[in-house]
Amino acid sequence: MSDSSAVPTVGSLLARLEESDALITALKTGVGSLRSRVATLEGRLKKNSQNSSKPPSTDAFTKPPPRSLRRPSGRSPGKQSGDPGMRPEPVDTADVVPIHEPDRCGRCGLDVSQGPVTGERFRQVFDLPAIRLHITEHRARTRQCSCGHQCEAPFPAEATATTCYGPRIQGLGA
Repeated sequence: MSDSSAVPTVGSLLARLEESDALITALKTGVGSLRSRVATLEGRLKKNSQNSSKPPSTDAFTKPPPRSLRRPSGRSPGKQSGDPGMRPEPVDTADVVPIHEPDRCGRCGLDVSQGPVTGERFRQVFDLPAIRLHITEHRARTRQCSCGHQCEAPFPAEATATTCYGPRIQGLGA
C-alpha cells in the first residue's frame, strides 16, 4: 500500500536542491553586504574630534583618553596654599584718593553721615591713564597791506583740510 504521490521523485529532489542552492547564494550575498555595512558603521563610531575633522561638539558624552604622558601629582591646580601671591605691592601715595562714605545704616536705615569714623580700609587699583586725542587748532590770519592787498598766512603741511588726522594717527593706521 504505497502511495506514489508521497514518494518524491528524483526530478523534484533536484528542483529542491537548485532552490536551496539559489537561497544559499542569495543569503551569502546578503551577509557579505551586511558585514561591509557593519564595518562602515563601526568605523564611524570610532571617530571623534581628535582623530578626524569632526568638531568637538559632535563628540559623545565620553571623554577621549588624555594624550599627556604626565602623571597626576595629586595637587589642585592654581596657587598652592602657603605660597606667596604675585600681585603689585601697595604704594604710599596714590594719584587720586576718593573717600567712600556710608550714608545709611545697613541694619536700621538711619543716617550715619555725622557719626564717628571707627575704621578705614583701602584698596588700590593700578591702571593706565585714559588715552585722549591731542587736538591742535591752526588759525591762519589774514592782514591787509598798506597797498590794499589781503595777505593770508599759510597753514602747516599736516593741516590739509578743515579737520584731518595728524601724522602720528596716520602712522598708527599704516
